[in-house]
Amino acid sequence: MINQTALSNNVIQESQYAKKGSRAIEAALVKILYFDHVRQNKKTAVFFASDLMQCFDRMAHPVCSLVSQRLGVHPSVVQCMLLAVQRMEHRVRTGYGDANTTYGNYRDKPLQGGGQGNGASLPLWLAISCIILSMLEAEVIGVRIRTRVTLQLISFIAIMYVDDTDIMLTTLNETETLEDVFQRALHAIIV
Repeated sequence: MINQTALSNNVIQESQYAKKGSRAIEAALVKILYFDHVRQNKKTAVFFASDLMQCFDRMAHPVCSLVSQRLGVHPSVVQCMLLAVQRMEHRVRTGYGDANTTYGNYRDKPLQGGGQGNGASLPLWLAISCIILSMLEAEVIGVRIRTRVTLQLISFIAIMYVDDTDIMLTTLNETETLEDVFQRALHAIIV
């Protein structure tokens, strides 16, 4: 439901390549083009690669609820799924068998996140990443490349494939220094 609404309303940024109709190889190609552009034009640039590991397990449920409702999911549907996750009881399983002790189902401190293997985790993270990318794009100008044939201006700041995020910045003019680019990058990451 989240994916369908996001795709039909064109809510997912071009920077997010974990969507229907995109492939990971396209994200890799954009990175190659970015580095070619920087090298050929002798531009000062910043490339910040990050892996938001375990992001599916770290999503706060209030945020999941808000981004889901933003994309048209009824609050009772979101509540049903998130309550199930909060009330799950987990056991550790190894080659020696299942553990006798469990964790989870704490009334005072419910589990958060979507969980690995949950089919709703990726759409929830995708909805959250849409907000993150739009905030980032509103704060910072990233890379601007003008195509040689059609003179179209291509502008992007990040490449994201699920939880692998690369932020890319270049100098905007000849007077801008590497320190200015780093300050813009730090401001974007902190904001």
